[in-house]
Amino acid sequence: MPKIFDKEFLASQRQETDAYANLWAEVVWKNFSIQEISDLLTWLNGTQNTIPNQMKASLQLYFDEVIFPSWADTAKMQAGARFFHKHRSIILHLLGVLSLPYCYAAKNGVKVLTFSGRLQNDAFKRLQETAIFTIKANSFVTLQSEVWKNEILKIRLLHALVRKFIGQSQKWKTDIWGEPINQEDMAGTNLAFSYIVLRGMRKLDIDFSEKEAENFLHLWNVIGYLMGISEDLLPFSMREAYWLDKQIATTQFQESEEGKKLTKTLIEVFYEHLPARFLADLAVAEMRFLLGNKIANMLEVPQVIWNRNFFTENLTIQINKWLISQQSIKT
Repeated sequence: MPKIFDKEFLASQRQETDAYANLWAEVVWKNFSIQEISDLLTWLNGTQNTIPNQMKASLQLYFDEVIFPSWADTAKMQAGARFFHKHRSIILHLLGVLSLPYCYAAKNGVKVLTFSGRLQNDAFKRLQETAIFTIKANSFVTLQSEVWKNEILKIRLLHALVRKFIGQSQKWKTDIWGEPINQEDMAGTNLAFSYIVLRGMRKLDIDFSEKEAENFLHLWNVIGYLMGISEDLLPFSMREAYWLDKQIATTQFQESEEGKKLTKTLIEVFYEHLPARFLADLAVAEMRFLLGNKIANMLEVPQVIWNRNFFTENLTIQINKWLISQQSIKT
């Protein structure tokens, strides 16, 4: 029977986070110095290759205890990874013009993204880090499944540490916004990198089969499970993904100053880093086209006249060039 994802259930999930990862965040907090935690954070987000062996040893149980869900199908996961690599350029492109701004439309969830100010202050680097994680997450290979799993678990622990930092600040309004990086927000983000990507590809007339879509969704369901998302919030079909997205958008998507600010910052990255202004104009126009006018207006995405037929051949190539121009992104 398909999942319903009713509003009352989703509202309750705004008060739930990830007990397992939170427990390990407490272990880190109690056993490491502020400088060691800072080094750990850069390692967890993929911008530092090594940490001291004693830190790795103390975290090894965290990585070992989490196992794949019983329903994970490695054949489907590999097929989902092949789908990503077949459409790698377009999916990475959609990351910037669709997935990220789509997340910015969630009025309460976006509070976490602006809390540290990092997204506004170093948006291009953050976009690169997100691209790196996206490539790693979509690169499942059975023989390296433990290595792949641990890359996902790094981000899960990073999220738990962010929750810890936010809690220490005593500025977070749980009664209004829900818990930071709560279950509903994590489920919405997972959709933005899976179902919403597929929807964007459909809107751009990129051809793929229903089986390919289901395999890609399955891969991201396993990623979501490893990230600490409750199975009750994982859509096991495209139909369930549709309803989950619809319910979250209905209750959470509202105009906010934070959403507008992050969108403006992202658009500024296009104009600063793309090699020609008309390419940035096209990226902005495409953002509005993919988001739809209702969400684009919430985020104050500018209206730019564009030629949609120009997109596939030129814009994707150029945007991927600047994504990898200043930092190596390895597959």
